[in-house]
Amino acid sequence: MKPNRSFRLVRAGCLGALLALPCARGASTYTFTPGGAGTYAWVGAENWDGNGVPVDATDATVRFFSDTTTALGSGAIAVGSDPAMLTLNTLTLNGEGADATADTAVNIGSTGNAWTFDGTTPIINLNGLNGIQALACSVAPNISLNQNLTVTGNGTAAFTFAGVISGSGKSLTKSGTSALTLSGVGNNIGAGVLSVSAGSLTLHDGGTLSSSSCPSLGGTVRVDGAGSSMSVGSHKNAMSSNGRLIVSNGGSVTMGLS
Repeated sequence: MKPNRSFRLVRAGCLGALLALPCARGASTYTFTPGGAGTYAWVGAENWDGNGVPVDATDATVRFFSDTTTALGSGAIAVGSDPAMLTLNTLTLNGEGADATADTAVNIGSTGNAWTFDGTTPIINLNGLNGIQALACSVAPNISLNQNLTVTGNGTAAFTFAGVISGSGKSLTKSGTSALTLSGVGNNIGAGVLSVSAGSLTLHDGGTLSSSSCPSLGGTVRVDGAGSSMSVGSHKNAMSSNGRLIVSNGGSVTMGLS
């Protein structure tokens, strides 16, 4: 029996409704690809892999360079013209220092811009390696925490975050053997816990960090240079047997008495 006209209309309407439904989107990884010295625009699609320019998402991964085995060029790789605000879940800093006669410096983002880490278990991976020449990676934007943040990785490069990290009640955990330097003034996680379980965290060039909670220091924390300071709520059980707190060159540390 042939379907009547009303049935065909209903069937067509259902098909149209299905086609109108939004498609499920998988988490996206955006990889910055240029490896030679120069100044690159964040908004330039030609500077990213096939997924294009990073888009705000709580499951987005932004990755600089695809691996740690391909040597970058000597000199400065600067990534500017970045958005004033960006939401992401994961930041990965890869790359290997140059195999030529000068070091490699990777400078990412603009001072005053803001990156918000959100979604499930946000993470920063510090994977970049020194090669024949050294590699230094610097991230300029401020960091806002909507969730607890883990900074990990076993990279041997120098990693500096120059912006201000903030997130009242959100914990900041440093793991892995990599060395993280904070040079921003006014880093504050409120009641969130500072935990350095491995590697090192350095406050340098006037960098400051405040937390009203008792820290957990199993790695190395350095407070180095005039104006650099750390203020935490308590010293009780702050240091494990492997933890070290080094204060040098005019740095200062304030700990509560409880």
